[in-house]
Amino acid sequence: MVYRNPYAGADSFGSGWSKSNFHVHAFPDASGGPYGASAVVEKYKEAGYDVVAVLTQGEFIHTEKIAAASGICTIDGMEYIEEDGILCVGVDSVLQGSPQEIIDQVARQGGFSVVAHPHWESEPGLPMAMPRSHLDSLSGYVGIEIMNPAIFRGFAGSGLATDVWDEFLSQGKLVWGFGNDDFHVWPNLDRAWNMVHCEPTFTGVKAAVTEGRFYASTGLRLEGFELDGLELNLAVNGGKSTLGPVRFRFVGENGAVLQESSGDSAGYTLDGSELYVRVEAQAEHGAMLWTQPVYDEERFTPMWS
Repeated sequence: MVYRNPYAGADSFGSGWSKSNFHVHAFPDASGGPYGASAVVEKYKEAGYDVVAVLTQGEFIHTEKIAAASGICTIDGMEYIEEDGILCVGVDSVLQGSPQEIIDQVARQGGFSVVAHPHWESEPGLPMAMPRSHLDSLSGYVGIEIMNPAIFRGFAGSGLATDVWDEFLSQGKLVWGFGNDDFHVWPNLDRAWNMVHCEPTFTGVKAAVTEGRFYASTGLRLEGFELDGLELNLAVNGGKSTLGPVRFRFVGENGAVLQESSGDSAGYTLDGSELYVRVEAQAEHGAMLWTQPVYDEERFTPMWS
């Protein structure tokens, strides 16, 4: 078997990474008040973001002028909420159809799709959540949201979906794990994001997320990730706010915890039987990080191919 390291193309874990959020809602400037797209993008810029996908749930918003004014990369898109939800990143109009038709249309327009909040539950007065049976039948998307903090702020269900991720990976379905704000109001801002190894352009972002050259975070930073044969080693940093050692969990098939350790770095030796190994890291103050999996290429099929 040959294990693939999605970070093999990352020449550095310092510079060259774009802080990105692919689930940010806003309104047209003319009608949005404090939540107009320009104001929302400016707040994300202040929070250190390089890339923001502004997704409409109504009137489509073209953000080219906003990007020019703000100096950061904005990406147009929409969230499909007929069966909530699919993030349609990099499209130029509101799309209609079944979930699979939506994903196919996104691909034809040159964008990419991410399944949003798999554990969000339908509530009266809100869109219908996508039935799990429908999600299981979909193809053509690059990943799922494994962390959506907005769901924890008064909605039914859970914003954490690593169990769904492990189910798909354990079936040989290659999907990447995303962390996004699902921004609607200011308390949603800068809760979960993706550090993407790319130039802050849509072309760079799409290539990197398709290859898995990113990780999801709520506050920790990846300082190194190396796969040398069967030896996997990584290091993280949480900045001045990190309290105590970081807890590492190496997770494999069906969500099994293969190994746990504490410190600012950790290592795991694969024995060749693993289908995949991904890593979760958590600091004592709660900040987390999720790497993409190292995986046996021969036993996986990319969901977007």
